[in-house]
Parts: sequence; C-alpha cells; structure tokens
Amino acid sequence: MIHVISIGGSLIVPDKLNTRFIKEFKRVILKAAAGGDKFLIIPGGGQTCRSYQDAARSISNPTNEDLDWIGIKTNHLHSYFLRAVFGKDASPEVIGLDGRVGQLKKAISICVGGLEPGGTSDSTAVKFAEKFRARTIVNLTNVAGVYDKDPRKFRNARLIREMSWADLRKQFGSVKTPGRHMPFDSLTASTAARLRLKVVTMDGRNLKNFQNFLAGKSFKGTVIQ
Repeated sequence: MIHVISIGGSLIVPDKLNTRFIKEFKRVILKAAAGGDKFLIIPGGGQTCRSYQDAARSISNPTNEDLDWIGIKTNHLHSYFLRAVFGKDASPEVIGLDGRVGQLKKAISICVGGLEPGGTSDSTAVKFAEKFRARTIVNLTNVAGVYDKDPRKFRNARLIREMSWADLRKQFGSVKTPGRHMPFDSLTASTAARLRLKVVTMDGRNLKNFQNFLAGKSFKGTVIQ
C-alpha cells in the first residue's frame, strides 16, 4: 500500500529544527517500509517559513504571491533535508509532480512540498496521491484530528473520529476565510472526494499512535472518506 504522508512543518520546525522528532520519525517509517508499506513524504515549512515571511512583512509590503513563494521554497528546503536524512533508504531524487513511477526506486520517496502560489499542503498531498495512485493520505499535524471547533481556542472542542467528505463540507462550508480553523481546504476536499481518497489526520508528535495506524491497530485521529 502507498501512503502519502503530509508532515506538518510545525513538527519539523516548531521553533527550531526538531532533530529528536525527525530521528524517531525516520525509525518508524523505516520499520513500516521493511514490512512492505510504501511512502511518499511531503513536508511543510513550519517556523522557518513563518520567520522569513514575518521578516519580509517587517521590512516591506510583500504580496500574497511573494509570501507564497517563500513558503514553497521553504518546503522545498525541508524536502531536500529529509531526502538527506533518509539517505540510501529513500529514492535518490526528490520527486516532483512531473515525476515518473520509475523514479520511485525505494519504498520511501521524498516529494517536493509546495507546488504553486495559492496552493496548500492539502492540495499538494492530493495531487501527489492522484499522480501516483495512492489511496490514503496521512496528515501528521500538531492536533489530534478534526474537531467540531478550533481546539486551540475552545476547551470543549470535540474530536470527530469519522466523517464523510459531505459531512466535512456541511460542517465547515465551502468558503475558506482567513483565520478560520479548517481541517482540510474546501476545494481540495472536493477533489479528494472525487478520487475517493481516505485522509487520516492525527497528532504527529505521538509517533506511537502513528505506528499503531500503520500496523492496522487502534489509533486516535480522524478518518475522512
């Protein structure tokens, strides 16, 4: 089975590069790959991205497209970093969306994070899943899953264990607005539904929980399909 792993930048660089987490993440992926699973890993930008974007705002008045390109190139940096971290255990090239199946020479491949201005980590993951015919996307983030409201603002937020794409659109609407808690961007959700993808969102900081999911055991998170 091919898993697309969207690993949030907040896990890679919460404030500084989290080498302890990355080392353990590598161990979990290598163990699962040894058992027959295949992985396309797509990183986000994290604090590295935010630091550069904030600096640009403090000096000038960058456009949204300028800021998007900072985010895209930060994600690319993390892609090449992870490819170096996995070394001989990963495909020798960082895989782009114009890549070929023949480039996936190992069970583990690192993909470019970020494709074009206006995109999101969600849209990038879905495009790679479509390209390489993966059926599952695992979204490793810094929350336990999809909640009925923003858990960072509301203590009584309830974790939703399972939901359909129709449920997602009904609950969160079809319009993305700045600052609003959105578990999956609306346009990408429509594409994911059309492709019949399964998206699993979980707290990536709990790598034991992630390992349980990969092993087919009980796990904490949200399944959208």
